[in-house]
Amino acid sequence: MKLSLLIFLFLIITVFSGRYEELVNQINAANAGWISKENLEFSKKTDEDLKRLFNLKIDPPENFEKTKIRREKLTDPPANFDAREAWPGCIGGISDEGKCGSSWAIPAVEALSDRLCIESNSTIKVRLSPQFLVDCDSYNFGCNGGWLYAAWQFLTSNGSVSIDCYPYTSGGSGEPGLCRNTCTNGSDFSFYFANDFYGVWEVYWIMTEIYLRGSIQSAFTIFEDFLHYSSGIYSHVAGNEIGGHSLRIIGWGVDNGVDYWICANSWGTSWGINGYANILKGFNECGIETTIVTGHPKVAN
Repeated sequence: MKLSLLIFLFLIITVFSGRYEELVNQINAANAGWISKENLEFSKKTDEDLKRLFNLKIDPPENFEKTKIRREKLTDPPANFDAREAWPGCIGGISDEGKCGSSWAIPAVEALSDRLCIESNSTIKVRLSPQFLVDCDSYNFGCNGGWLYAAWQFLTSNGSVSIDCYPYTSGGSGEPGLCRNTCTNGSDFSFYFANDFYGVWEVYWIMTEIYLRGSIQSAFTIFEDFLHYSSGIYSHVAGNEIGGHSLRIIGWGVDNGVDYWICANSWGTSWGINGYANILKGFNECGIETTIVTGHPKVAN
């Protein structure tokens, strides 16, 4: 029985791997401005596994509090901007969400962590816990997806604690409601909050927000080809739509006349450009410029 199951799983993985090998070859032959390399971690997942992992809710829930829109525009934005260079030591690195569909939570707490450091002139250097949101934000769905808007409302009303206090565990059971009220390292809970949250869209508003205040969180529609991104400036070429995903935008640049956003993903450093992706800017690629939420950090005077 066990042998039959192993053979079945091997055949499934082989079929999916062959399918993605074909996709990778198709992308690279298209000369679309980016390089694809098969990501074996995603190749062995079934369509159902992928849909469960990428179950981010892009549109706000019905009757949810409307997010305010910030409209500011730099008069002369630079051609290139990287928050890591503008605020050294404040911009967090790459996370790995593992088997948990927690992209609604990870970029939210990471953007708020970045902004706490920036707003406090580097006096508050804390990395906040996405697991606290996964376990404690009952409006969202733990490892099974959620809304950016609800994540930021939670950060405004409930806040989060440090990741040292409440470590990330790839979601535990994957269900919300397992909220702890003690730190695993024995320290007392110390909460950090967003002061508010708001939406930003239109390219120059987005650039202004990043330039003045730091990282933002964006949601976009994910296709199979993005799973196997390796380098270059991503734009959708081929493959089926999978669902919704979120990442953190930390800057922008231009390469051979093509503009791109610098995006921090949450799939570990072995994916993409050491965990980052350059995504086509100015064309609302896969909706990346229309669902953006961020907020001011609450910093004591």
